[in-house]
Amino acid sequence: MKLDSELIQTIIKTAGAVLVAFLAKKGTKEIPKITRRPRPYIGGALGQLVGWMAAGVVGALTFFVIGALLSLLFRPSVAITSPVRSQDVEVTRIDTGSAYFEVAGTSEHLAGSPELRIYVLVHPTKPFASGWWVQSPSATAPDGRWEGVAWIGDPDFQAQTGDVVQIVAVAARLEDVQAVQHVDDPKDLRPRAMSPIVEFTIGKVEEQ
Repeated sequence: MKLDSELIQTIIKTAGAVLVAFLAKKGTKEIPKITRRPRPYIGGALGQLVGWMAAGVVGALTFFVIGALLSLLFRPSVAITSPVRSQDVEVTRIDTGSAYFEVAGTSEHLAGSPELRIYVLVHPTKPFASGWWVQSPSATAPDGRWEGVAWIGDPDFQAQTGDVVQIVAVAARLEDVQAVQHVDDPKDLRPRAMSPIVEFTIGKVEEQ
């Protein structure tokens, strides 16, 4: 069974915090033996309580420090590999006037994530239309590769040869994207990762 990156991070943080807390608790017993000036003695149940409280504080701090480091190591990333910048792309127009094209890419530390999905956003630049249209979540393979279908145009503004389009892929939480069809800026989706913007030209319109 393959563990996702978030579960791995949780295991590492918990194990590290428990280990450091244990060592800190053990250290409270060893300090009097190695210091020149004996510290005030706190014995019995009170001493045990103070020792475990100190160990707990150290363990908690360790948990957050390890978490911060792991968040850098396991930072999600997403990229678009097809289409590429300045490519002439063929789109397929259906009877409703909308046209679709395929998009593919790669990602890291996203496969198996219970909350993150990869979304492609489409922004027509020539002719210009404000904002970005959010597409359905893309399918992500265990190795991080993903692919999906993006749509452009409608009955009144159909895609034509020579139109220029921008696309971007984001990794965002499902709860932040549900029911969202259009945004002014991709960052409005609060993405955990975002690819560079790819601009291409519609080279051919194929009628379905």
